[in-house]
Amino acid sequence: MTAVDTADAMRNSVLTGMSVLMSAKRTFKLSVPLKYIVLEPGDVITIPISETRTAKVRIEQGTLGANNIVELECSLYIDTSLGIVHTDQFTEVPTDVAVGVPTTDLHLLDIPYLTDAAELNAAGDEDDGIYVAMSSRDTGWPGANLFLDRQTTTTTNAFGVETQLGGAPDWELVASVESPVAVGTLSILPDPLASALVQDVASEMVVSFRTPGADFESLSQTVDLVSQDNAFMVGDELIQASTVSLLNEKAGLRTYQFSDLWRGLQGTEWAIGTQSIGDEVIHMDLAGLDRVDLQNDGLIGLGVDFRGVTIDSDLTATDTTSLTYDAASRKPWAPSIEDVVRDEVGNLTFTLMQRNRYGSLWTPAIPPFESDPDDFEVDIIAVGGGSPDPLRTIVVSGTTAISYTFAEQTADFGSPTGTSITVRAYQLNAAGRRGFPREEII
Repeated sequence: MTAVDTADAMRNSVLTGMSVLMSAKRTFKLSVPLKYIVLEPGDVITIPISETRTAKVRIEQGTLGANNIVELECSLYIDTSLGIVHTDQFTEVPTDVAVGVPTTDLHLLDIPYLTDAAELNAAGDEDDGIYVAMSSRDTGWPGANLFLDRQTTTTTNAFGVETQLGGAPDWELVASVESPVAVGTLSILPDPLASALVQDVASEMVVSFRTPGADFESLSQTVDLVSQDNAFMVGDELIQASTVSLLNEKAGLRTYQFSDLWRGLQGTEWAIGTQSIGDEVIHMDLAGLDRVDLQNDGLIGLGVDFRGVTIDSDLTATDTTSLTYDAASRKPWAPSIEDVVRDEVGNLTFTLMQRNRYGSLWTPAIPPFESDPDDFEVDIIAVGGGSPDPLRTIVVSGTTAISYTFAEQTADFGSPTGTSITVRAYQLNAAGRRGFPREEII
């Protein structure tokens, strides 16, 4: 103990010592994996309290909690044999932290089918599903379990309005994932004006991955999407890259340049040009994707809750990730606009062709989908697109032929329009819900 020889110094020394003792009595909890069950009360361990600092703590009590998680009650450990220690060394006191468990990032993907056939439920009908992927920013990720709150998927219908039941969560284990997908951040945008009809050989995208060890190689030959090779969700657009270049690597984190791109795959061409710098990029690795059926087609527009729980972690200590369900896989793809003709009077006609939403080809659906009727809506857009509301909506049923007469054009625009009219076309599904839009100037 340091000697003191004045009243002020003695008082300061005593106050400092009392502060240290009070700090040592502050307790907090650690949640750690099952392998730490061998620790006993009285043991002293070192834990991280920030990216650069650690602290020694004494175990006061240990209990085995849910999901084989060991909960340790600890207090700060002060080695008094070293003399009085300044209290500012104890300003960062940990509060209920988990030690040694890699974190899990959960990615909920309400997107079109990635397969050449519909995903079916037990009754043989199209499911109410989404794709789920998990990733981690930490090395040594052991995998994770996916839990779905079935309370949020249960609804009642009163007068045509779906309402969720509410109440305490009812967590159900619906999937287990062992392989993380690679996830990164978009730092250079691909061409916002590219076409989905031909390969984009003029632009590139650069992605900085935060998943350790993300590894990609150029494709030696053309492959189809079912392989999932170099296929990425970039915002809302699905892009596949033929050419890959590693730009740099630091501490296991890599930045890649992707070029020779196939754009707008699986009906996502409507999203070309919607990306921004900093958007999330997810590798659509088949080994890391799970399909989860929500089992309720009344959930559209409602929130559904999930938790991605790292193996050996506590479900109750894991944050909830929510998704507003849009049933994207059951939305008709944007129709193609064909056979545009303006006659001598000025009447405009064209044909809408249904798209096959089980594949990426720009061909009419063969055979036609029984669940997707020949029902279409076409919005006539104001010049410049400044108004959110269309000037007119043309509705047809049982036909793919669209007519926009000269009289209608004059009524909408106040004068003959010449040859430039912006239209936004949708196919409707059996429930009368619009699919993805096709916007063109015709």
